Amino acid sequence: MLSPAPIIELATAYWKSRAFLAALKLDIFAALGSEGQPPAVLSAKLKVPEEKLRILLGTLAELGLVELRQDTGDVAPTPLSAMFLNPASPACMAPALRYAVEMYPLWDNLENALRQGESRAAPPSKKDTPGFLRSMHGRAQMLAPAVLPLLDLKPEDHILDVAAGAGSWSLLLQQRVGIRNLLLLEQPELLGEMRAFITTAGLEKARFADGDYRVWSPSESFDAILYFGALHQEPAAAMPELFARLTSWLKPGGQLYVLDLFYGAGEPNSLFAYLFGLSMMITRSGSVQELAAAVAALRSCPLVGEVREQRVPGDMPYHLLRARRRT
Repeated sequence: MLSPAPIIELATAYWKSRAFLAALKLDIFAALGSEGQPPAVLSAKLKVPEEKLRILLGTLAELGLVELRQDTGDVAPTPLSAMFLNPASPACMAPALRYAVEMYPLWDNLENALRQGESRAAPPSKKDTPGFLRSMHGRAQMLAPAVLPLLDLKPEDHILDVAAGAGSWSLLLQQRVGIRNLLLLEQPELLGEMRAFITTAGLEKARFADGDYRVWSPSESFDAILYFGALHQEPAAAMPELFARLTSWLKPGGQLYVLDLFYGAGEPNSLFAYLFGLSMMITRSGSVQELAAAVAALRSCPLVGEVREQRVPGDMPYHLLRARRRT
């Protein structure tokens, strides 16, 4: 006999995510520390009545994020939350996840975005959203161990980081590959915030340019161009012209690297790629691309010779596309 439980689970799944995001906003995992606290102490720290807090803590326990110790009555972090949600951990993702809190209200307008191509609510500004740069930086750091070994780059290469975002990939290339000749391109609304953010994080001896890569033109050519995490901002029809534009900035034999989420690849967690595409729709900033269409668009470029596509190891449907300019 069929059960409606999966449908009920779908209809109420947002309860879980919103409870988790509330815990982030309340700084519960920072207050817990590494050893845990009695609920009464947490209540005083967080300024949340203990009776209400216990309900949230019970929810987090069921989600595997805290442990309710029966012997002492204390609340303690689990290994998962201790590693990824405690600010004292070098792997902490909490600052990056705060952008999800700011995005949450926009999902209420998804049907309008699907029907009309627009959302009634204004998306959070990248410049004015504290979580945005941290979110991109955290994502780059998570992907770096899988992505960097796939890049054929040398310390002496001249690199253009297009739509540099937080500047994290340039920083990683400088720190782990030794590349110093870096030019980071970003739009004016974000460039100042990005430059302050990434130089504070440790980027040195890099140059910065403000401009929209759709109309901006360089006065130099490059050994390699990074176009990471930006293709989902473009309509599918724009890909051939966009790729032709980027490859025209390469030296002969130079390489264009494209990293993004793609759908249609039959990979694990493709659901995340589709949901990410819906997220782009509600912010009026694009969608995800079909992997085969992106590869075909690269191969259609007159200046492009070899094209390679490789799935990035891990749980997410990220793929790295590499196109080499003809010599």
